[in-house]
Amino acid sequence: MYADIDRQKLIPGLATEGFWDWNLKTNIIYLSPRYCELTGCIPEDPWFDKGFVDMLTLPDDHQKFFLSISKHLQGKTDVSILDYKMILSDGSALWIESRCRIVELDENERISRIVGTVANITERNQAEQELHKLNRALLTISNCNQALLHADNEAELLQDICRIVVETGGYRMAWVGYAVDDDEKSVRPVAQAGIEEGYLETLNIS
Repeated sequence: MYADIDRQKLIPGLATEGFWDWNLKTNIIYLSPRYCELTGCIPEDPWFDKGFVDMLTLPDDHQKFFLSISKHLQGKTDVSILDYKMILSDGSALWIESRCRIVELDENERISRIVGTVANITERNQAEQELHKLNRALLTISNCNQALLHADNEAELLQDICRIVVETGGYRMAWVGYAVDDDEKSVRPVAQAGIEEGYLETLNIS
C-alpha cells in the first residue's frame, strides 16, 4: 500500500522547507531538492538507500532522532517535532528543525511510510544561545552583588564569587589571586572553585 499522495499536500511550508519521504518497506528515503539545498546533498540524485542519520553529529541527537522515530513506529505519536545538529558535506554544521508524520499503514496496520520536513533554524538557535548567555551573565552579576551584601569577610566573599562564577556563570573553574610584594612579583591564589585539578599548584605567573 503505497498510495500516490501529492507530497505538496502532506505538510505545509514545502516551498521554504526541505522534504523527506521514508518508505519503510523498501527502506528508501526520498530527499527533495530543497532538502538537498539546505543540507548540501546532491540535488540531481535525491534518492538514497540509507538514512540521513549519518549527518547527525552528536550522540544525543542520534538518540533523540531514533527515539522519535521509534515512537512513530510504535504508533504512539502521529506528528513530532525534533531539533538536532546536522553536519554538512563541507564539514560545517547547522541546526535543523524536523517535523514528521505517519501517512501510510500496510495491510497489517503497521507503519509503512513516514514523511517530514526540515528547516534551517541555525540563526534562531544562535540567537537563543546568545540570549541564554546574556541572561546567565546578568544572573551571575546579580548573585555576586548579593554575595557582596551578605559576606562577613573578604575571604568568604572571594570564595563565594568564585563559586557563583562556576555554578551560575557556567565556567569550568574560577580563581582569585593577590599580587605579592616580593622580588618575583608573584601572584598568590586565595580562592578558587570548579575543576582545578592541580592547576594552581603549577601556575607560575607574575
